[in-house]
Amino acid sequence: MFFFISLSLSADAQTTGFGYQAVIRNNTGEILPNREIKATFKIHKEKARGEVVYSEEAGGRTNENGLFTVEIGKNTQISENDFSSIDWGASDAYFLEVRVDEGSAYIPSSTQQLLSVPMAQYADVTEAVCLTSGEGKKWLISVSDNGEIGTEPVDDIRKSGNPIFPGWYADPHAVIYGDTYWVYSTISDFQEKQGVFDCFSSHDLVNWTKHSSVLNIKDVAWGNVFIWAPSAIENNGKYYLFFSADDKRIGVSVADRPEGPYKDLIGKPLISETINGTHPIDQFVMKDDDGNFYMYYGGWGHCNVVKLKDDFTGIIPFPDGELYKEVTPDGYTEGVFVIKRNGEYIIMWSAGNWMDESYSVSYATGKSITGPFEKKGVILHGDKVIANGTGHHAVINIPGTDDWYIFYHRRPITETLGNSRETCIEVMKFISPNTNLIRPVKMTREGVERRILK
Repeated sequence: MFFFISLSLSADAQTTGFGYQAVIRNNTGEILPNREIKATFKIHKEKARGEVVYSEEAGGRTNENGLFTVEIGKNTQISENDFSSIDWGASDAYFLEVRVDEGSAYIPSSTQQLLSVPMAQYADVTEAVCLTSGEGKKWLISVSDNGEIGTEPVDDIRKSGNPIFPGWYADPHAVIYGDTYWVYSTISDFQEKQGVFDCFSSHDLVNWTKHSSVLNIKDVAWGNVFIWAPSAIENNGKYYLFFSADDKRIGVSVADRPEGPYKDLIGKPLISETINGTHPIDQFVMKDDDGNFYMYYGGWGHCNVVKLKDDFTGIIPFPDGELYKEVTPDGYTEGVFVIKRNGEYIIMWSAGNWMDESYSVSYATGKSITGPFEKKGVILHGDKVIANGTGHHAVINIPGTDDWYIFYHRRPITETLGNSRETCIEVMKFISPNTNLIRPVKMTREGVERRILK
């Protein structure tokens, strides 16, 4: 697999070469320290798939942090032309292609958007690789669905790229706390490695900071092996994470800060029985306009809603005395998420098989928090070019606006392992301000533009 990725360039790079560094990982996203690496480097003229003006092979060993370092221009030459013969003034742009040949090792490309750097000045960037001839131009490089790479001059545009952060993560729940975006995700791996939640924070949707092990199943006395599908909410100055444990129980944890550490709130499951055929997993918690909290949940093709106590220590009856109300929309599988807009409830869910192209996000609308809900259509689905297994999403609304974003996981089309899932983001739009019909969302590799909360 090849990548167009970051460079460190110095003023004398035209004649002496330039340094290259990257963290090497395996196909599950784990860093590979102290590993022998072989890589091929090619420099393309004018465009990413343009004429190759120089190529070489280089070998080396990653350090204790998995960092691979090499000086391009001083290794085993493959091309007829040597590095010093490159005429950097012959084109406005040059591109570096990197291919890692060490088995399952790879360089994670957390974005397919690439940002150019001036050739004649020192730069140290994390996602770059358009080289310019010193005029200081910046280019937005994007990859289309058919793999074509194009360039567009820009001033200072940055996009998130997809996935938005490296590593295999699924079931993202996104929330805004103050001036910060937060994403809580399931670690997408074998069950014995799913005993913790990681979360990520950002002020602009582009740069993300990882917070490791914010909840550990070891701190859940009634839990056994793994936790899935976090749902986050703030209440009275405390931060809560609802979670599914061991594929059969729902719990709730609490922390003083969004990044945790979270501790089990009530010392027992909130729900542990199958009611109305609804398997107790994939919970979502929301606060309605009347100040009451509700939790939707369910797998196995059924969905319930319950009313929560204000302190989240249990559930309480609806006005008619019922504790559990089934609200299953047509075609429901799992992964429920609910928003309210224009006085109407919009219930969204994942349909199909999480392992293939049938996995998708659908939605329905209703006038009551308990439905009934009328199915309206599909929001998001996989394809044969970018990814499949597209679903288990979350949605955020920028406060004071009608701007919406959808976070979701997907399995790159190049991957065959079920757990090779990555967390992505797209813009979600409604057909008009007065209707709750949602425009279909198209998957991208570019992601969304930088958005700072005000």
